[in-house]
Amino acid sequence: MTDINKNLSDWHKEGACTSALLQRHPTQIEIVQSDCALAALCNDGSIWGISLKNVGAEWHQLPAIPQPERPTGPAEGQNYPEPDQATCPVQCVGTWQHETTGGEPYAYHFIDAAGNERNIAPRHLTNRHELIGLFGGTDTWLRANFPKKGTIRRSIGSIFYREEAVVDFWIDAAARWLMAECLKATSVSKQKDGEP
Repeated sequence: MTDINKNLSDWHKEGACTSALLQRHPTQIEIVQSDCALAALCNDGSIWGISLKNVGAEWHQLPAIPQPERPTGPAEGQNYPEPDQATCPVQCVGTWQHETTGGEPYAYHFIDAAGNERNIAPRHLTNRHELIGLFGGTDTWLRANFPKKGTIRRSIGSIFYREEAVVDFWIDAAARWLMAECLKATSVSKQKDGEP
């Protein structure tokens, strides 16, 4: 690197640099040589070149390398659909009540994403593993309908920036929605059977 700096300072002394290069005082940080030209990358981001074939050639500034565009901010408020039973891979069938529970659901009855019938106690519905198991091992629908957002770090090339993105799903919100759907199904079932 010291040889390159010495070469550049020699070119300065010999008048090989244009006045524009001398006025800006850029410091060369990288130099590339081919058979017919030299190119210097400077600390201010400018790139300078000189032809080695032309004896009277002078340094000239080359066009800047285009940089990737950085998003100016998060995408316009992305709208997430309201969760509904039609798109949910889990079917909410109803509730199972026991005399000792005093009318409160003892368990919620589902047909899971794999088609298996499952009864899950209310306290277990707020368990992440239980919920994901109910949805066949994937949280795609849960993230789409109960998005939990966070700030993540992204990069384009070597430029880093922060962006808001869906990082998980709200477990409590998903559990409350599933419980409410089961209560609705029980209510509809009782109305069909003529119960009050």
